[in-house]
Parts: sequence; C-alpha cells; structure tokens
Amino acid sequence: MVFLSFLSFFIILNNLLLLAFTLLEKKSDLKKAYAFLLSSLTLWILGFGTSALFPDETKALIWLRCTWTGLIFLPVFFLYFVLAVTMDHRKIHLRLNQLGYLITIT
Repeated sequence: MVFLSFLSFFIILNNLLLLAFTLLEKKSDLKKAYAFLLSSLTLWILGFGTSALFPDETKALIWLRCTWTGLIFLPVFFLYFVLAVTMDHRKIHLRLNQLGYLITIT
C-alpha cells in the first residue's frame, strides 16, 4: 500500500506541474479545459492515494469521498476538453455541456 501511495503522490506532483505550466501560458479555451481536466484527475488520485495510507477504515472512507468528488466531474470536463480541441462551438454541444454541469452538480 505504501508503494501505491508513493506512486499516486508522484502522479499528483506531475499533474500539478502540468497544471502550473498550463495556467502560466496565454489564456485560451483549450488550456482552461485541460486545466479543469487535470484538476479533476489530481483530486481523484489524491483521494485514492491518501486512502491507501490509512489502516483505519473510517479515515480511509473520508478520503474515498474526496475521490468521488474528483470522479464526478471527470466526464463533463472531458467533454469540455474534447469540444475545446475540436473547436466545436455549435449551440447544441454547448447546451449539452451545460446540461452535463447541471446533472453533475445536482
């Protein structure tokens, strides 16, 4: 379990470095979508790696809830990233993305 936690913290560090380089560049829709996707992945991995450190099940369960918080937004942020990569700004796809955010939040 310690190796798994070490590996997940290494991945978190890489994601945070990528996030910092992404946010330091000029602002664009693609970079913003990539930053959202990376932050969701980082939150997911942070909860998973930290939950593996605790032998106590109640403390591990708290961090697994953090994992679900990052995981819930992952499909919507991926859709936003794909729409930003393809530069598809049709109204139906933007409404679909807004509907995804609404479903995720509720």
